[in-house]
Amino acid sequence: MKGFLLIADSARIHGDGTFSLLRGGIDRVLVPEGEPLIHRGSVLLRIHGDASEAGKHEFALRVESGNGERVAPDLKGAFEIPAGGGGAVAALDFVFSLPKLGSYRIALSVGDRELDGWRVEVISIPVVKPAGAGK
Repeated sequence: MKGFLLIADSARIHGDGTFSLLRGGIDRVLVPEGEPLIHRGSVLLRIHGDASEAGKHEFALRVESGNGERVAPDLKGAFEIPAGGGGAVAALDFVFSLPKLGSYRIALSVGDRELDGWRVEVISIPVVKPAGAGK
């Protein structure tokens, strides 16, 4: 079984097994100084199995800090590989409240096997006030 995940502002699945993304491939989250470390978006999953893997399966998405510690409960779901093999697609909307700036990793697992991982850097950016503001 093979799989990949992708982070986007929005992901939607179509009835023919294709998907649409808005701002897909996010690997940096920019947070204005002093703001809460919250990110809203979508995780897109594409999993492919051969005929021997046909049937129902469960997946888990794990969010880890840069040192491998879990920072949120796992997101879990199910999918089905069709008879004869093929793919399954899922899109999950999420809101992550992260404990601190830094590096995070989202890992996709089926059973005890990790299929893919995606790294995201959470970075603080200065707040730029418009000219004449705060006077």
